[in-house]
Amino acid sequence: MSVILKSVSLAFVFGLFIDVFVHLHHLIYVPESMLFRILYMLIGINFVAIAVCIYFQLDSVYLPFDYLLQAFAKLKQSYTVGTIFCMSIPLSISILIILMQHHLKGIGIGTLLFVFGIGYLIDHYNKRIILKKVQNLDSQM
Repeated sequence: MSVILKSVSLAFVFGLFIDVFVHLHHLIYVPESMLFRILYMLIGINFVAIAVCIYFQLDSVYLPFDYLLQAFAKLKQSYTVGTIFCMSIPLSISILIILMQHHLKGIGIGTLLFVFGIGYLIDHYNKRIILKKVQNLDSQM
C-alpha cells in the first residue's frame, strides 16, 4: 500500500512540475525557425534519454508508467523494443481518439521520433553511463 501511495503522489507532483516548467518554457523561449525546432527536439530527446537512464539505474520509486516500461524492457532484453511496446499503448489510444474525432492534432514527427528513438537512446546511454552502486556497510564487514 505504501508503494502505491508513493507512486501516486510522485505522479501527481511530477505532473505539476511538468505543467509549471512547460508554462515557464513558453514564457521564456520557443524557437521560431524549423531548423532550431528540429535541433531543439533532438537535444531534448537526448536529455530525456539520459535522465531516464540515470533514473532507472538509481532504483528509486517509479511512476506506474516506468514500471511498465521496465517490465517490457526486461521481457524483451532491450529498452529499444520495450519502449516501442510501452509507448505504442498511449499512441494507439491517441490514434483511435483522433480517428473518432476526425481531427489530427498533437501527433507529429517529434512524437514519432520520441516513440521509436527514445528506447535506442536509453540503451545507448546505459552502455555509456554506469553509476556505481553504493554497497551496504554490513556486507563489507
